[in-house]
Amino acid sequence: MRTLRDFLTTDLIILDPGDSVWKAIQDMRRLDKTSVLVMEGEQPVGLFTERDLFKKVDFAAPVELDQRPIHELMTASLVTLDASASDQ
Repeated sequence: MRTLRDFLTTDLIILDPGDSVWKAIQDMRRLDKTSVLVMEGEQPVGLFTERDLFKKVDFAAPVELDQRPIHELMTASLVTLDASASDQ
């Protein structure tokens, strides 16, 4: 029986909710990733993706992404499973 752990990757970008959107963008670009897991301690509280960036930021207006916390743009409604969950 396989568990969810068999499919997980540890190659993630993990940031705090108060980290800037600019930091997330820099990390995503440097590591060639399209998303960031936002954690508060050991608890996942959100996911920030390229899609969040392009749907939620008005690039026609002045944007200060280095001063904007990632929690303002992340998707916060996560559904999680325990890594020991099976495919049965």
